[in-house]
Amino acid sequence: MRIRGEAKPLEYYLELNYPVTLYRAEEGGFAAEIEDLQGCLTQGETIEEAIENIEEARQLWIKVAYEDGVEIPIPRTDEEYSGRFLVRIPKSLHRRLTEQARYEGVSLNQHVESMLSAGVSTQNIIEIISAGLDKVSRQIVVHRPLAVSYPISQPYVRWMTEVARQEPPIQKFREINYEALEAA
Repeated sequence: MRIRGEAKPLEYYLELNYPVTLYRAEEGGFAAEIEDLQGCLTQGETIEEAIENIEEARQLWIKVAYEDGVEIPIPRTDEEYSGRFLVRIPKSLHRRLTEQARYEGVSLNQHVESMLSAGVSTQNIIEIISAGLDKVSRQIVVHRPLAVSYPISQPYVRWMTEVARQEPPIQKFREINYEALEAA
């Protein structure tokens, strides 16, 4: 890393807003990383915990770099992205995309932009749904043997029961009088 040239006060760097990347950690939970600050990453059991931890890691990273006289990078901004990039594709794909654009009555650029946007949006939706399903699956309470047409392994039932005991939202499910609901 380069040594910092003209130094600004530490508070200036601590007030900068860096983009944070969140992703599922292989060992469980969530990882958070600030790519602009090399090596600034952490993780947590929940997204909220990962965000809290990355904020603490960001401040520590900046303070140590400042004290050591190391250059602190400025966060990436939208100004750095022109909206243009060059990509090489096979001629057959170029032909197919051009034909699709003609069929839709739009330019090739508009067609490719809409396809890329749709792909990114779909990926975001998949991530949101996946996170929601993970949260719901952790909150399932096993009150009695399930009436299903396939066997459920005892280790899985024990695991779900343990998860249910540890999750605070589950307390509300325990307060429901299921027999009264079934009788109604």
